[in-house]
Amino acid sequence: MLDGAIEIAAQRQPSHRRPPGCRDHRDLLREQKPKILLIGSPDHWHALHAIDAIEAGADVDLQKPISRDVLEGDAILAAARRHGRVVQIGPQRKSTPHLIEAKQTIVGAGRLATIGHVDMCGYVPIEPTATHPSAPCRSFLITSSGRGRHRCARTTGYRTGAGGAHSWSMATAIVGDMCVPMLDPACWMRKLGWPKRISSIGGIFVPTGGTSNITDTQTVTFDYDGLSLVWQHRTGGPPAAPDYPWALVIYGEKDVLKASTMRADFLPWDKSAKPIHLERLYEREQYPEDLAEKTIELNAAPATRRVRGGSALSGWTKRAMGAPVPDVGRVRGVGAVLRSPRAGATAAGGRDCPGRAARFATMSPGPLTVRCTPPAALRTSCAH
Repeated sequence: MLDGAIEIAAQRQPSHRRPPGCRDHRDLLREQKPKILLIGSPDHWHALHAIDAIEAGADVDLQKPISRDVLEGDAILAAARRHGRVVQIGPQRKSTPHLIEAKQTIVGAGRLATIGHVDMCGYVPIEPTATHPSAPCRSFLITSSGRGRHRCARTTGYRTGAGGAHSWSMATAIVGDMCVPMLDPACWMRKLGWPKRISSIGGIFVPTGGTSNITDTQTVTFDYDGLSLVWQHRTGGPPAAPDYPWALVIYGEKDVLKASTMRADFLPWDKSAKPIHLERLYEREQYPEDLAEKTIELNAAPATRRVRGGSALSGWTKRAMGAPVPDVGRVRGVGAVLRSPRAGATAAGGRDCPGRAARFATMSPGPLTVRCTPPAALRTSCAH
């Protein structure tokens, strides 16, 4: 994988020079001393890589999900504040051209009037209970006296590529992989803050005898004053709306807005009113190199370019000019259900929370209570 990444980087550089490669990120930080680091490693490494980069003096562009849980997110936030670094997270949906247009011309223009409900869904067959090979998992132990490396148990279920992680111990499963990219634009379009209450129910309802332990079916409800956002995923059966298998649907007083990574449709109740259809933007002519990228999502490339070139570059430019760097804000993690960000809140999930929590407890800026469901449980139901 490393050799392949080096080759891709060499092909894209005018000089075709092969950049140096490191199999241990600490060697890269020590030898290259980067000013900006883009982190796109497997999910369970995000927090550790980000904190090490921040402590080494680098600004960070961090792939989502930023962490496996809220403790790790708080640890990143504490490190960024302590060292005065700029940290950007890459939520592509808020930089997707047709979704920006939908927000401005439909939601922002008041076309939906009062919004009382939002549906979000992910009906994509990603084989969550398939069998995947086991591999040794390398991790770190963070204590009050410093950091020491140790070998953790062998873990199963991580698959690089489509479908993401299939093990609670290594990532945020379908809720983190698919719910959050729809929840984020829904909150952005409605200018929503933290929900008053989050509840979730789900499990492995269609077992296949595989090794994975994430839910194949789950419903999560995010409650606000006068508004509910409801997520649902299932990995079996066809989507309810073939054009919107992974989407959000905003219900106004009479009219409806459907939106996804590929398109958006405004459907007015009044039959004499004109529907609005918005299509994804491709930039193949402007960036022909996209076509040579092996596994690129062409519809996501414009958003990636915009999010990578936006607020982070602004922050980095201000630093270079000697201007004050703005606070990075609250950093949050996502697990079996979205975690409450407030100190003293409860984090719930069917994973190894106590062991992982111990590694980050000394770096978290505030107290956090951790409550775990036994890893063997197939059904989760929690509210906080």
